[in-house]
Amino acid sequence: PPLPLAVGPNRVVHVSVLDGLCPGVLGFPKETLDAPGSAEVTLLEVTVVRREGCHGDVSCTYRTEQMSAMPGVDYEEVGGVLHFEEGVTEATFTLQIMPKRPGRVPDKLLVILTDVEGGATFALDEDGGPHSAILTINLGVTDGGSALLQMLDGWLNLDSFRLGLAEWADQVMSAIFIGGSLEAQRESSWQDVVLHCVAMPWKVVFSFVPPTVFCGGWVCFLVSLLAIACVTAFLADLAELFGCVLNIPDIVTAISFVALGTSMPDLFASLSAATQDPTADASIVNVTGSNSVNVFIGLGLPWTIASFAWAFRERTPEWVSKYGEQAAQYPTSCVFVVESRNLGFSVLVFGSTALGALALLYLRRQIVGAELGGPYWLKIASFFALIAYWFGYVILASWRVLRESQATFIESAAMIGGGAVAYVAASAWPGALLFSHWRQKKADAASAAAAAASPALGQVAPDAVPSAFPKPAEGPVEVDDWSDQVALEGIVDVPAKCFDTPCMHLMWSYLVRPEQGDLDPAQV
Repeated sequence: PPLPLAVGPNRVVHVSVLDGLCPGVLGFPKETLDAPGSAEVTLLEVTVVRREGCHGDVSCTYRTEQMSAMPGVDYEEVGGVLHFEEGVTEATFTLQIMPKRPGRVPDKLLVILTDVEGGATFALDEDGGPHSAILTINLGVTDGGSALLQMLDGWLNLDSFRLGLAEWADQVMSAIFIGGSLEAQRESSWQDVVLHCVAMPWKVVFSFVPPTVFCGGWVCFLVSLLAIACVTAFLADLAELFGCVLNIPDIVTAISFVALGTSMPDLFASLSAATQDPTADASIVNVTGSNSVNVFIGLGLPWTIASFAWAFRERTPEWVSKYGEQAAQYPTSCVFVVESRNLGFSVLVFGSTALGALALLYLRRQIVGAELGGPYWLKIASFFALIAYWFGYVILASWRVLRESQATFIESAAMIGGGAVAYVAASAWPGALLFSHWRQKKADAASAAAAAASPALGQVAPDAVPSAFPKPAEGPVEVDDWSDQVALEGIVDVPAKCFDTPCMHLMWSYLVRPEQGDLDPAQV
């Protein structure tokens, strides 16, 4: 009779053979981790795994980063270093989760791994990419609470709102005291007192700008824009009054005092970026971005609004008498008119000075390798050149406005020619220094190429090596006794590693006296 046998289901086991010498890939078991809400303090264990190898000792740093969850209210911030010894594939650390009040919405925070050492890497296809590993922790809620409270927490994040109010109060108090606190005020010098008295009105005004925790920073952004607009309008009116007292035309006041006053925030922002950031990008982009806003929005937006406004207005006798040419060109409508007058000349001078400034930055990048900083005298020369560009623009543009109708041909030629000579003179000093650095850089490159093409230092040409060395004399040997028998060319300033050859060991035996012992080859 047939045997009661049957073929069972086909089962496949996938076996991965790992490289025994691979340090591994660090990450989290999952990209998200849920923490249930609780009315008490809970400890959440976070696991970091080491996959695809466990050879050698590796380490990485970990830290928490807030999202909607607030540190100190929803969780306690942690950070440190995780160490994985040879063969260890897991490491853990504990995160303290604070009690969750009823009527709150779920919150999130991040745990980030960075700065891996020991040859390990992070997974390319996981959150964080090749430079980090990111775990998203979802904090749950507790039962209870009203729906209205949950709605408010979802809109405002009540915990961050409460912390923001406390931070706002500290911000106002720090603006009043010297150094930001009463303790620092007691230790301040008289220079700090003078500077604080000068800046205190502005500090107090801007201390009422709310912190960035409200509504994701949008409240701070909008209030800051409003405050900057108010300060700009105040400075513009003050400069206009100053020019009126001195009988200076508005356009001269605008390109000098108003422009200087409204550019002070850009100056200090660029200064902070230059001293704190590793690159010059933020310093230069801050200036170019500010000018772009001034041109495209500061001019374009008001002119566009004015064009629409004047398109719906009726013609008046005052408008017709003031703009007769435009009134004849548009006989049935009223248009917004902005006369250029000296705008073309001002743009031409500004374009020339801006071209010089951009050329200076470009040459610094190509020759010195940096737009900011560099050799001391080149920094000083670049500073004076840029200052001279600004003074030249202000002087020529102001002269054009003041002397447009009265200037003779000789006066115009003298001013324009003098401005050109001053422009070249201001550019000559940094240009000469850059040319000197370029020549030195070219000479260094030629020397490096010649050194690479010649025999390595310490290698003796075959015809310079004696065919046979005399046998070492018994007992101490004075160098002068045998120096006429051995060619010493090519041995001076020889690196120590060049003595790791049989020929050099043999020659070194002549340089070592028995009573001195072994000398360091680097002392040759």
